[in-house]
Amino acid sequence: MSHDSNSGLSAIIGRLLSADIWLRALYLIIFALVLKVAASLVILLAVLFWIVVVIRGEEAMSACEHLKAFSGFVRDCVGYLTFQSEQKPFPFKAWNRSGQE
Repeated sequence: MSHDSNSGLSAIIGRLLSADIWLRALYLIIFALVLKVAASLVILLAVLFWIVVVIRGEEAMSACEHLKAFSGFVRDCVGYLTFQSEQKPFPFKAWNRSGQE
């Protein structure tokens, strides 16, 4: 082995021994499970809102506001899972009521 491959291997081993990387892995698993539940909830809510629109002929505005906040949470989870953000989503940060960044 050359010196470069030894230093690369020791860097990988150093990252594997870091508590932060294992804590991130734990958060990844937890938020992946949360997103699985969230996807089912989004489908259920979409069907319910479709029924409301068919029956009432209009959107339920208060429900739309809640869905905006929920979609912001989903976006935060996906951003954290895909390493686009280092900031953990709710409950590690405040709930974003507007659904905006």
